[in-house]
Amino acid sequence: MVKFQVHKQKFVSLLLLAFSFFVPQISFAITSQTYSNTISVSIPDNNSAGATSQVSVSSIPSGAAITNFTYGVSIHHTYVGDLRVYIIAPDGTSETIWDNAGGSTDNIYLSGRTTSRFNGLDPNGIWKLKAVDNVSDDVGNIDFWAFKFDYSVTVTVPSINGVSANPNPVNVGVPVTISAQLSGSLPSGYSLKVTFHDGTNWLTTSDTMSAGSNNTYSYTRPQGITQAGSARLYKVEMFNSSGSVVATKQGSITVLEVISNHAPVLTLVTSPPLTIVQNQNFSLSLRATDSDNNLSTIQVNWGDGSNPTPVVQSAIGGQTYTFSHSYSSTGTKGWSARAYDNYSPIASSNQITGSISVTAPPRLCGLSISPYRYS
Repeated sequence: MVKFQVHKQKFVSLLLLAFSFFVPQISFAITSQTYSNTISVSIPDNNSAGATSQVSVSSIPSGAAITNFTYGVSIHHTYVGDLRVYIIAPDGTSETIWDNAGGSTDNIYLSGRTTSRFNGLDPNGIWKLKAVDNVSDDVGNIDFWAFKFDYSVTVTVPSINGVSANPNPVNVGVPVTISAQLSGSLPSGYSLKVTFHDGTNWLTTSDTMSAGSNNTYSYTRPQGITQAGSARLYKVEMFNSSGSVVATKQGSITVLEVISNHAPVLTLVTSPPLTIVQNQNFSLSLRATDSDNNLSTIQVNWGDGSNPTPVVQSAIGGQTYTFSHSYSSTGTKGWSARAYDNYSPIASSNQITGSISVTAPPRLCGLSISPYRYS
């Protein structure tokens, strides 16, 4: 974990350039940390409850502490000596900015006033300007008030513990997800981005990663990686709120080239017989072709529970192969044949199927006749 102090200068002097009772005007050199309330609030006469004007601050990072506070106030009243005016911080800390001073003078105009009373406080929350009229007869209004402040905040920057790609290896053009694991939560205003390398240079565009659970971040690249390679690089970078890189970690992906594999085609060269005698040889003539020239085997399953006929290793496409088998039992036997290539994953051809009726040898006068011998 790396810690460092960031001091943000939020001070711009509040300068009251002009004032009108009906339309109070206070002009500022505007920056993002100017807060104000321009709604007029009546101050009750001789009432300790007084009048309150509120301003909400919610945009400051958690852990911020005020280092300087500057304010401006415009109050219309016909006897300012009747008034006590306070600024109250969200935690209840108050600063008296007017304490029954000025006697019979009309109106209070304070501009560019500073105080250290609120130093060290968290600026987030409801700020209040309270005006109390302690004496009867004269009345008035809180017309306008505004404030600015400097603050410092301690930012804890987590480290990038690890990055990963899924799937890895991945085929060219297949979506891939890059993930990063942080040692802690990402500070407000910080971001994680992933950049890919094209094999020659880092791409000029980066993609923002989305937060997941347990301080994980991820980004899915829908188009995947467009070039094959054994170590395609990517990097995950952490950017602070100013856009500077404060941490980086690289990873690599194995990208596989996709080769189009076509299945073999198997054909029956001649029509086999439909009936044979038990123990007589039954033959099939088959031819296989493969447009990728990767033909490996042809396999026949005879359908009688015996092991399939041994495959023809490294079968040459276009040649005719004859497979023979004899059936030891009678009945109808369903046979099938397929061809296979040697690509990974293996592709198989169309399946050719058929059936053969196996009959018992004929008997004549007690003699059993077979195609091979007589008994």
